Amino acid sequence: MYATNVLERTSAGPDQTICGPQIAEIEASGGLNFVWSIIPGGDPITGQNFTCLDPPFCSQVIADPSSTTSYIVTSDLAGTCINGDTVTVFVVSDFTFAATQSDDTLCLGETAQLNVVPNPNLPGYTFEWTPSLGLSADDIADPIAGYSQPGSYAYMVEITSPDGCVKQDTTLNLIVLAGFVPDFTLTVADSSFCEGQGTTFTVDIDNSPPIYCGPNYAGCTAGIVADFELGTGVDLGTTTSYPAPYGNFYNSTRHQVLVRASELLALGFTGGTINELSMNIGAVNGISIYPGWSIQMGCTTLDSLDINDGFVSGLSQVFAPSDVTITTGWNTYVLNPGFNWDGVSNVVVEFCFSNYPNGFISNSPTYYTTTAYTSVLYYFTDGANLCDTVTPPFFNQGESNQRPNMRFRVCAGVNEDLLVYSWTPTDGLSDPDGPITDVVPIVTPAVYTVTVGDPNLGCFGTATATTYWDPPADVSFVPLPTNEGVAPFVVSFDNTSSSNVTSFTWTFGDSTGTSTEFEPGYTFETAGTYVITLYGISDQGCTGFYQDTIVVLPDPVVEIPNVFSPNGDGDNDAFSYRDLRGFKQVEMTIFNRWGQKVHEAPVTAANGTIWRPETSVAEGTYFYVFIGQGNDGSEVKREGHVTLVR
Repeated sequence: MYATNVLERTSAGPDQTICGPQIAEIEASGGLNFVWSIIPGGDPITGQNFTCLDPPFCSQVIADPSSTTSYIVTSDLAGTCINGDTVTVFVVSDFTFAATQSDDTLCLGETAQLNVVPNPNLPGYTFEWTPSLGLSADDIADPIAGYSQPGSYAYMVEITSPDGCVKQDTTLNLIVLAGFVPDFTLTVADSSFCEGQGTTFTVDIDNSPPIYCGPNYAGCTAGIVADFELGTGVDLGTTTSYPAPYGNFYNSTRHQVLVRASELLALGFTGGTINELSMNIGAVNGISIYPGWSIQMGCTTLDSLDINDGFVSGLSQVFAPSDVTITTGWNTYVLNPGFNWDGVSNVVVEFCFSNYPNGFISNSPTYYTTTAYTSVLYYFTDGANLCDTVTPPFFNQGESNQRPNMRFRVCAGVNEDLLVYSWTPTDGLSDPDGPITDVVPIVTPAVYTVTVGDPNLGCFGTATATTYWDPPADVSFVPLPTNEGVAPFVVSFDNTSSSNVTSFTWTFGDSTGTSTEFEPGYTFETAGTYVITLYGISDQGCTGFYQDTIVVLPDPVVEIPNVFSPNGDGDNDAFSYRDLRGFKQVEMTIFNRWGQKVHEAPVTAANGTIWRPETSVAEGTYFYVFIGQGNDGSEVKREGHVTLVR
């Protein structure tokens, strides 16, 4: 036999790395009194860069050198013990960093991007996030955070520079609300139309909860896939105690577990299809293959189980009896069929297995959470298969509030009755607070946003739609020769419409006259005022119109001036009709004051000039006789005088 005597030695602890305003806190051990010095080449010890925290012993000191320094500590240990040690404080380049998050409030199923950017941003930094719960990775600069449980989450990130400087002074906080962002589709009946017309917006909720409890053979067809963890207790059953869904301390066990609707709603699960179920096993004891493992589910109005009432009947099998291999941690079972939960009823889950008559060994306990009500009923026996349709006459039974922790994977929905809708902008909307609204935009393009969610949960989704309208067809025309004439008045129309107008329809204001020609002519037979309308359709299919007025006079019109000045200045040099319309033929005879005829002007209605006298014609007053035949055959005679002024 040999005896080993371990002697105490002096230690200054591990080397440290500091940067910027950081300091090194050094604690020496192995002795009572300590003396500190430096290895030559370091930063000399001064009252400003070295502080003894527990004088006169100086076992705890703060070192704040301006450059890398190795310190020597010597203790009062005697004898053969080592009474000295060295510690190096490495002073490296400082760095800063910015820690950000894309959002600070999430709903179930949503994610947030966390990000750390050091400065200077050189290769070689390492990152450590704590805790790692909900993060895609805990050792990268930009993990994604996503959650299946509502609550508040706080994260600290530790950053180590390539030189070994460590910083950890920023906390990112996330709040996860107990609700989902509604999964919906926004459809637009027609996103492009003509100005003045409109369209319809429709919001279709894609993940409404089922209206019944029971098997869903179609599986998960709509909604948001999410995980809900029911129970977070850390207590663990024993190898012999019950409840124990994996309880092989007896040959066969059967358990029923009650989950209140209020508990699921508190997690944010408002109804949907349960597709997977998991339980958390703390230790595998005895057998690892559980034969005939099965799961049944159903809904109930019971708020608590009672052993005197027995098991709830009428459940549906969602996991057929199978031999399952268990492991420590979460054991997951894919349900076939899935189970619809209506968001209202309480849920019963039954687990059963039988190793009869192959023997019994020990329970593999699960983690559980204590409920405020009786949430578990259980049967166990060595002498029968409790999973048979006929319950054996002899078995042990019990009730408990120690409910196994479970995790559900679901296609979760929202309660459409609780959703609110808000549209922006509201201009042109028939119902700015409804899932369906007609819209006649006042601008183009017009961008509308709808926000949908349950205000009680605080989870909202948004979608946008953009509409465009094309302007009306740009149509116009010019009546020729003018807008006013004497019946019968013949007018032609000069079509001045835009080149993208592809078809035309004319109405001439007399209830019968129409045309589809590009440039029609029209004869107005009777006097009156006529509104001419041209309708056009553009190559975008949009209709436009243009109107002008034609005035048709009942009698021929003649207006004769009473003075003119043929002096060659270009202004009023000729004796001309001011207005001459509605005549087939006219003639004008001019006399001097002595009644002598000086000029005769037979003209048609289109010729407005009556007389251009020679320069030899004297100034003075002349007399005229006008005789005209109207388009309607009537005769018009006028007599008057005109003054010639040079």
